[in-house]
Amino acid sequence: MTIASLAKSSVSIAIIAGLAASAHADVIDWNMPAGGSFNEPTNWFGGTAPAIDDDTLFALDGQTYAVDLAASTAVGGMQVSSDQVTLNLLGNTLTLDNSNYLGLRLDTGGNLTVRGLGSLRSFDGPDNAAWIVNSGSTLTIADGADVVVSTGVVNILGSIVVTGGSTFSDDGGIGTFSFFGPATVSDAASVSARSLNATSMSVIDASVSGESVFLSGDTLIDAGSVKAQDYMHVDGTLTMRSGATISGLFSGFNESFDLATGAQVRLFGDSSIEATDNDVEIPSMARVLGQGSFKFATIANSGSISPGFDSEDDGSAFATLDLGFGAALSQTAAGIIEIDIGGSNPGVNHDLVLAGTVDSFVGALGGMLDVEFLGFTPLLGDSFDVILFAQAVDWNTIGGFDSFSVSGLSGGLSASIEYLPDAIRVNVIPAPGAMALSFASVLLSARRRR
Repeated sequence: MTIASLAKSSVSIAIIAGLAASAHADVIDWNMPAGGSFNEPTNWFGGTAPAIDDDTLFALDGQTYAVDLAASTAVGGMQVSSDQVTLNLLGNTLTLDNSNYLGLRLDTGGNLTVRGLGSLRSFDGPDNAAWIVNSGSTLTIADGADVVVSTGVVNILGSIVVTGGSTFSDDGGIGTFSFFGPATVSDAASVSARSLNATSMSVIDASVSGESVFLSGDTLIDAGSVKAQDYMHVDGTLTMRSGATISGLFSGFNESFDLATGAQVRLFGDSSIEATDNDVEIPSMARVLGQGSFKFATIANSGSISPGFDSEDDGSAFATLDLGFGAALSQTAAGIIEIDIGGSNPGVNHDLVLAGTVDSFVGALGGMLDVEFLGFTPLLGDSFDVILFAQAVDWNTIGGFDSFSVSGLSGGLSASIEYLPDAIRVNVIPAPGAMALSFASVLLSARRRR
């Protein structure tokens, strides 16, 4: 069973348990379609405002209205049916005691916006009551609101938006946040939890952190940051822009930054992924491409490393990809370093990889160097340094690439690899057929002169 299916199963279990337990609690229904004060008794059916043992229900057939929290208060739980509710905190705190297992629940079509300075806080309840946002619903946290779920499970099957300097966290607790639908964290907002699982998340000028962070599907980090203390897993396509950062201590039990088979890491605008005390493997069919930094202690490549971008991307075709001055690089037989050359200026019109050295424990660079000349015809004898090493490599004891591929050359030209202590150089040489033809021409000319 996958992480996603296991977590979704827990949603069903939590709902069933919540409905059974809520039968023993009073449910107080909101009764004011025009909106009004949460604390005003006449705004509730029966003329009684909810208390700490009461669950609250907002179910007025899809009406749109605002509820003002005029004073700090505590209730058991909160459920929004199909209504569109804005909860204005007004500097106060609404505590969900979770005593009836309900926590917070948004049914399909029900949307809740929590906004303004103040807090919505959820603490321990029986079996750590779940927060559930069902498919077709959206939880929005905006305008500086502080939302805390200190323990238990948060399952967002619909959408979540955290914006405007707001925070959504477990406040250093043991919360598990799972975002299965679109999640947007933006405009100086932050999300943090002990365990965070996001299927399709955008972090825009904001921050996300956790002890363990799982990123899958399409993830965008634009001028934002993601931090993991113990473990980070990337599956799908991770796009980083405008100086975005991923970092971590990775000092816990797993001690790992993990890329899934087929994952893509796309670095734009000097974005960076850095964990220079840790090792990383780029697995089969995975790809790290673009411009910026991908820095680890050792990098074992079974996928592809490619500075610059493909034609369908909106970045430059040529770039510098920095693997770190301390990185020990190696490749398996399946690993490829892809280099495009369109001129003589490194990082501007031809690709460049920066690395520390070759992993001496492996004993060889291995894999393939794949060079393509794009819209550019070099001259015979031209040379291009495509990999620079911060530490000298002794090629007498360290092996080079297993294979070399070159394309895009014509006019009797080919290329070869030269291994220098501080660089790998591609030299333009005569193609083998051109050399044979030239030698035959020399012989023929000599015979004619006789």
